[in-house]
Amino acid sequence: MKPLERPDSIHLDAARGWLMLGNYAEASKDLERIAPLVRTHPDALEVLWHIYAHVQNWDAYADISNAIVESAPDRASGWVTRSYALRRATRGSLQAPWDALLPAAGRVSESSPDPV
Repeated sequence: MKPLERPDSIHLDAARGWLMLGNYAEASKDLERIAPLVRTHPDALEVLWHIYAHVQNWDAYADISNAIVESAPDRASGWVTRSYALRRATRGSLQAPWDALLPAAGRVSESSPDPV
């Protein structure tokens, strides 16, 4: 997938910086500065799911993870976070998360970018 262009890439970098500092409110503000049509880019979605994880909104976290899997199926982050959301939803059961990871076998690139 093509990287974000300026100025959206600057806002994304700022949001990632706020995440590293633990300031989720400011990270969210910088995400909102990204053009609406570009907010569905997997790089922006990965920042958003960090925010949802922080507030423990597991339903939104799962939705974002599904969107990453659909838009960038070669990224490990979407598959792993989607399985984690399933684990939270099933209160620790491992079968559903395991089954959700199986389709990723052989599809995920070893060079998938790390989320934030």
